[in-house]
Amino acid sequence: MAGAQLNGSTVVYQCSKLHTMPPSPPADQLGPCELRADACMCSNGCHSTFECSASAFCSSSSGSRASTSSDVAMLLFFHFNRSWVRHKYANVPWMAYTREINRITWLLRSARAVNTTLPIHIVVARGSERNATLEKTFSQLGAASTIESPAVVPPRWTSAFHMHSFSKLSALALTQFAKVIVLDNDVTLIRNIDELAAAETPAMVFHTATVRPQKERCAPTSGLIVLSPSAREFARVLAHLYQLNPPNKEGGRSISCYDGGDQELWRSFYRPLYELPLRYHAHTGLAMNLSEWRRIRLIHNIQGFRPVYMRLPYVVRQRVRFFHGDQGDEAKMSPSYKMR
Repeated sequence: MAGAQLNGSTVVYQCSKLHTMPPSPPADQLGPCELRADACMCSNGCHSTFECSASAFCSSSSGSRASTSSDVAMLLFFHFNRSWVRHKYANVPWMAYTREINRITWLLRSARAVNTTLPIHIVVARGSERNATLEKTFSQLGAASTIESPAVVPPRWTSAFHMHSFSKLSALALTQFAKVIVLDNDVTLIRNIDELAAAETPAMVFHTATVRPQKERCAPTSGLIVLSPSAREFARVLAHLYQLNPPNKEGGRSISCYDGGDQELWRSFYRPLYELPLRYHAHTGLAMNLSEWRRIRLIHNIQGFRPVYMRLPYVVRQRVRFFHGDQGDEAKMSPSYKMR
């Protein structure tokens, strides 16, 4: 496993062996860790156990609109396996399915509202449970097509919250594209991000650390990833995935070292990652000034951060209201949404 640079030395990434960080400084003394929409905090010196390299976007406060091309696309993953749903949906898996339908629908509407010109494709794994009637809705909302990808089986150490997250690894297998912008379904576009077609790969945005904040100041989250597909890279990422976190000496279940999801894989697979400015992927848990929120282009509606929803600017709340109001109506939806 690749090492993490920490205090000038290389250590194997094992959570128990990483040094505990001193308490965070006061908000007015955060320096490179201050949350600013146009900043690249890791590249500026904010401590992370991930390795980062500043992308060309880090030196510009606004990206220039890239010319669109059919070989660059946005991808939304709609893989569904009822045995992988979270515990709350175990007896009503159709609710997990319709939740993703609603999220993708909202994301496609937001993409249309900001005049997205890059093609958006819905990706489903071979063997996924599907509903052709519902998938027609995606094309009506602007999705270019629904395409199939190889299925990625979650490793043994996967968290029950992230069983479907490894589907995104199959983006590397979609070699009909030269570059892809992979989005989580629960993001909303506030402004156009077509310029990411020109981003270096692999690229992600770094945020204030939330998974293991006692070990690092900042870390990326995988709600937005820019990748260059390659059959060789796809084979390499699968080999790496199933070598991570091997069973213990007694042969028992291997244990997650980070979040139990795809971010644990990206942490050690790509070193370094190109860093994109925060404006391209903010989440609702960030304690950011209102003036900075107004510069954000994409917001990630992470469910665990809903209590801080009201501190967002009104213009942002309007764009994400589905996740903090209307989504509560999911439980009332008709079972006719079940897979057929």
